[in-house]
Amino acid sequence: MTARVVKAQAAAAALVACALATACASSETRSSGTIYVDVGNRATGKQPDYLVVRNGAVVGHLAYWSMAVARDQPSTLLFRKAVLMPSCCGQRDQSKRVFEGDSRVWLGINGRQVLAPAGCFSNNSGMALSPTGRFGICETPHGLVVFAVSDPARSAKFVFSNMVVNTGRDAAFLSDYKVIVGVRDQSCPEYHGNLWVMAQPTRFVIADLIGKVLSRGPCAYGAVSGIKRVAFMRYDTSGAILYSFGGSDWFAGTPEAFDGSDRLIYLDRQYRLRLEGDGQVYQGVASEASWSR
Repeated sequence: MTARVVKAQAAAAALVACALATACASSETRSSGTIYVDVGNRATGKQPDYLVVRNGAVVGHLAYWSMAVARDQPSTLLFRKAVLMPSCCGQRDQSKRVFEGDSRVWLGINGRQVLAPAGCFSNNSGMALSPTGRFGICETPHGLVVFAVSDPARSAKFVFSNMVVNTGRDAAFLSDYKVIVGVRDQSCPEYHGNLWVMAQPTRFVIADLIGKVLSRGPCAYGAVSGIKRVAFMRYDTSGAILYSFGGSDWFAGTPEAFDGSDRLIYLDRQYRLRLEGDGQVYQGVASEASWSR
């Protein structure tokens, strides 16, 4: 079981608690652009659902298992499809089948779908697109797959064989030509919380797309990038996620994305989606989110 599915299961449990206790009732803050909210259905085996939210209102649905969107070019997507699989023992009864993620990654470009590089085909790997959608990356235990969206199969290459996959947020684009990547560093602490939450000693570095390290950052277990800001992730002693903008001061919450004003969108401990310095941006419980213009 991956950390992402554990997080989705916790979000699903929080949704039940929210419905029973009416804990979801609160003021909603509007954020510019579009927020793609994963409501965590994959934890239940039901059809997964990303809600497309603009100005606080749900305007669409995307039935993907997981997805990434180009910040400045929302018509360019990376996604995994959901497929119906037997819940047990090869059963053919449709009522006993559940949705699981297809290991293949697809590129959606202005409505056209093409396969991403084969190196991306892993249920556990995170993925991201550069701000303009020109380049893509996929995280794998063998390194970071970097490819050009215009020719994904022939342009794909592996860099950073020492990359560490901890949270599915182990690499992100800082610009079209720079990435921030978590690499193994024994001078950093490792984390062992329980059977499902653990992390290897990891330091984030800034690099170009051919793998040349330009600078070194803090020890952390994940990172989310904005226009000019980065939020790093680590665990506290209970296994809850904290975030930091520089690696020194840490705050409760799971960083998900930055909006067009470079404000952090994060999940609080109750799996409610919040905007930095403001209130809730979606009325309900979520497990993940991303943002585009």
